[in-house]
Amino acid sequence: MSRIRGVTVGLIGIVGASAFGSGCTAKKPTELVPGVFTQVEVPRDLAQIRIDVMSNGGRVFCRSYDVTNGMVLLPATLGVVSQTSPATTVTVEIRGYDQGGSGGNDVLSCGTAAVDSPGGPRVLRRSIQTFVDEHTLFLPMPLSYSCFDTDCSQNGTSATCKGGLCVGATTAASSLVDFNPSLVVGSQGCFQPGPCFAAQAPAVLVDATSCTYRLPQGQSAGAGINVRVFYQDFAWVSNPVTKQYEAQVKGTSEQEILSSDAAEGFLPVAGDLFQLAPGLCSLANAASNPPASPPAASSLPAGAGYRTIGNVLVSTSCKTKSPLFPICRSGQAGAAKLADGGTTTDVACNVAVPLVPAPSAVYLVMDDSSAMGGAFGKDGYATAMNLSLAAPVFKRTYVAFKFLPHLLLDCSAPATSFASPDFDFGLAQATQPKIAASLLHWMAPAGPQDLYLEAAMRPEGAYARVAQFARGLGETLNVGAVMFFVNRTPSSGGADGGADPTLGGADCTPDALTTIRIAVQGAYNGGNAAADGTPSLYTYFVVLDNPQHTPPLAFFNQVAAAGGATTLDSTSMNGQQVLASFAQTMTALGTCLYELPPGVDASASLAYGVFHTPIAQASGCSATQQAVNGWSIDGGHIRICGQPCTDLRNAVFAASVGALQAAGADAGTATPVPDVPVTATMQCAAAGDP
Repeated sequence: MSRIRGVTVGLIGIVGASAFGSGCTAKKPTELVPGVFTQVEVPRDLAQIRIDVMSNGGRVFCRSYDVTNGMVLLPATLGVVSQTSPATTVTVEIRGYDQGGSGGNDVLSCGTAAVDSPGGPRVLRRSIQTFVDEHTLFLPMPLSYSCFDTDCSQNGTSATCKGGLCVGATTAASSLVDFNPSLVVGSQGCFQPGPCFAAQAPAVLVDATSCTYRLPQGQSAGAGINVRVFYQDFAWVSNPVTKQYEAQVKGTSEQEILSSDAAEGFLPVAGDLFQLAPGLCSLANAASNPPASPPAASSLPAGAGYRTIGNVLVSTSCKTKSPLFPICRSGQAGAAKLADGGTTTDVACNVAVPLVPAPSAVYLVMDDSSAMGGAFGKDGYATAMNLSLAAPVFKRTYVAFKFLPHLLLDCSAPATSFASPDFDFGLAQATQPKIAASLLHWMAPAGPQDLYLEAAMRPEGAYARVAQFARGLGETLNVGAVMFFVNRTPSSGGADGGADPTLGGADCTPDALTTIRIAVQGAYNGGNAAADGTPSLYTYFVVLDNPQHTPPLAFFNQVAAAGGATTLDSTSMNGQQVLASFAQTMTALGTCLYELPPGVDASASLAYGVFHTPIAQASGCSATQQAVNGWSIDGGHIRICGQPCTDLRNAVFAASVGALQAAGADAGTATPVPDVPVTATMQCAAAGDP
């Protein structure tokens, strides 16, 4: 278990009026003593701090201090505010710089660069207050990772960051306590991370809106409630193929033991319940419902992204930590304890790193004839099915879409219209709204509406576009697939040339069954990718009901029986059953194969879901041995096989289907679906405090 990392304390006495007495009458000093605390890794995230003091708006002190082995050595007393009134307004600012900003112009010239600007600080903490005559007051100045990279300058010089939010920096002097060295060094009563979190367990989310959690089963409030959170950062990275921004997890992460504080930590509410502060709640919600990716054409600054709290652990072994209850010296460590015991900053030990799914690509091809009218509009099954693509599990799923064009020419032309989808491949969250609008406002095409499904399945058709996209992406696909939405049986020469599509679906050849079987098997390749990088492509037939209530299930089941295809029976009159079946099938696109984060190896432990259900390691798990129960590193990815994969998919399905069913299709937008995170944790190289 790792120790608390980072700067431990900083002491300054800011001397005020009558600090040294007058004449023969000795008076108690009037001072402010800031204490600088942080739990972030040094020197990666904090290598230098600068302290500024302003008196009635004018700077009277500015000096920087290096962070050495996690310690900042500051003078005990600085007489920087001279004989003035106790009503003097004093502003104290702590600026924290990482290695890139330390020693830079902003530090050396006492500049005012904004947080997260080039050369500027990573974090800024500000407090504005007056003196209390004849009192030496302690001014806690924590540098929480929740406020790193948060710029509050747009709120002016009277704002600061607390718990990830920009708030007023004014501190009522009456709320401060008299200074005692034990408030900083923990010499008399302090918080011991090791014993206090020896029996830590994941907190159980009760209400996401208020971030109310309860203790896990078997724990009672006991001596008190203590909470540890794990931060994870994501960067927006432009995909060179799609030009869209994707969220990419950063290898680094941070952890923090929270104090009981309404603005910066958590508050016990009743019995075994507690709530995160509002800003921390927003970070926790961002883990399950990430923000929408920026528009593809936008220009983002380097490092742009977002922060999440991906894990909330709780323990009841010690009394609740307050802001004035310091971490014991024995629980403080200067430098980060890393997973490999060395100096890499890829991943810290005992910090759960969320895994990012390997990409999947699915081309949705849909018959838009009048025979399919029941699938579209606000009450249509296809419209509602499409909403599932907005679920977090599809954060790395690329989707293309096309209505069948009903063109005889596609049966024989060297190039088919399917090379140009109506909406080309893009991340599901970006493409889904466009598809939703098309399905919601559907109108049957004019003229003949022959099916020509065989044309879509030609090697030059929809499969070719998926394979072309996959090769250009340059990454191994989890699943590559074409999904056809139909309710007619392909047949040779429709009774009226397609003028009345409800009578049948004219296709390219007399024996459509054989032709479609051959197309499916050719795309699947027996489950093996071709030497040129073309992936094995799966086929899904989503069969919906038709006006005659004689949907072609038997035909497409015959195709599926030959291998390489799956038929989804969506003919039921029970809408919830149809949506559930579709959602369960779709979860395969975003589960069980993940990118391998930097610094994570086969010694990691894997878990999923809010209860952190463990997944055992199984070296035999591979692309060709997916029945093995467990996980392994397979070809530069983390792969989950067998029953754990099934269990994970069932958990994803359970989390998403309720929201999908509740959403309906009215607005063409989905109800937010909670994420089911999969995490990897590297254990510490040696035992110690958590």
